[in-house]
Amino acid sequence: MITVNDIYKEIARVLKVTFPMSKVYRDTIESLVVPAFNIQLVVYNTVGFSEKVINRKAKLDIVYLSESNTRESLEAAEKLTSLFMPSFKIKDRHITMNESPEVKIIDKDLHYLVTFDFFDTFEKIIVNDDGTITVVDTGKPEVDWESGKTLELMERLFVDGEEQIE
Repeated sequence: MITVNDIYKEIARVLKVTFPMSKVYRDTIESLVVPAFNIQLVVYNTVGFSEKVINRKAKLDIVYLSESNTRESLEAAEKLTSLFMPSFKIKDRHITMNESPEVKIIDKDLHYLVTFDFFDTFEKIIVNDDGTITVVDTGKPEVDWESGKTLELMERLFVDGEEQIE
């Protein structure tokens, strides 16, 4: 399972390595040091695909705050494209970029909008009748996602009282 925080962390890690002279911010910038990146979530939604799979879509604005000029921002855009296209590795998966990144320059600063659109399992939260909460990872096949109960794996198959051997 990949969360929005996982996406943020991996982008920040890759930016720090690729642009070692730049600071990377995620939230409000209190004392800005340029050049810098600010990663902002623009849109995030999930759509149910099946009982165990959802379609996650996260659009992020990676803002490059330039130290000097527009040319510096355009060079950053080229490097970002090389990082994100055609896919970007998060955890153990390579997320293919189905949409081309949007590139905008506003007052010499780059706005690089990239969309992550992928299918994933999720954690189902069940509030039980007794008021307890059960969290079920739908990616684990041995768990019934509706009840949260562990399913017993069948060791032997019997049909009409006869053991079936393969």
